[in-house]
Amino acid sequence: MTTRLQMPIEALEARSPFSGLRERDIDLLLCAELHAHGGLANLLARRARCPASAFSGAWVSHDENDGETDLIVPFETKDGLVLALVENKIAVPFQPEQGLRYAARAQRWSTKEGISRVVTVLIAPNGYMSRPGAEPFEVRILYEELSAALREENDPTSRFLADALEVGVEALRRGYVATPDATVSGMWQACWKISCEVTPKLNFNKPRLKPRLSTWFHLKDAEGLSDLGWSRVVVVYKAERGYADLQFGTLRSPSSRSGLWASCSLR
Repeated sequence: MTTRLQMPIEALEARSPFSGLRERDIDLLLCAELHAHGGLANLLARRARCPASAFSGAWVSHDENDGETDLIVPFETKDGLVLALVENKIAVPFQPEQGLRYAARAQRWSTKEGISRVVTVLIAPNGYMSRPGAEPFEVRILYEELSAALREENDPTSRFLADALEVGVEALRRGYVATPDATVSGMWQACWKISCEVTPKLNFNKPRLKPRLSTWFHLKDAEGLSDLGWSRVVVVYKAERGYADLQFGTLRSPSSRSGLWASCSLR
């Protein structure tokens, strides 16, 4: 069965494939490029001072008690593993003491058996490197520098990542940075504390700093809803409207192969 497009193909061709580009998107593209054993793996190994090493893996979004590491990348050397803890930045400001928490994480990892050294790495546009919070990172790789290296690979996947990085540089140049708002961030903290006490089964994760228009709470891990086999169910509290929705994902109609979303309001 052929899926019908909602717009002419010409309209899609005129649209950038990077609309709504987010840091998590770049994280996954970086991870894919690393697994392809291309220019990024070589560049990262050189900057981590282990140029003769062998890339041995990459993992996205590793959570620990003191925060999240965007990418963990080990390299095998004759003295043991050299581990790179990578933070990628494109639009979101540094969290409080984020660089220092990376440094503390690196210190913990360096005591593990088989690990000879751990380095913290910041990958971001040049405009980020002078921002407060960048100082603790030992290695800094510019989007601009990485984009140039990727284009030398002469590989379609590498060029796609290079295009994405250049979109990130342009977004920062235009001033697209989600600036934290104290009032909205305080509202999130208050709601999180209330949920922990009153509705712990919602599994509301501790929030980070939030920008001014971030007023919808997507609770994706609610007990009894997140593990349903027939659908993905998300509780969405819309603070400025004063009510919540239940959103049901991956519902499929008999005549369609594509997933659908349905919602009902709880007022």
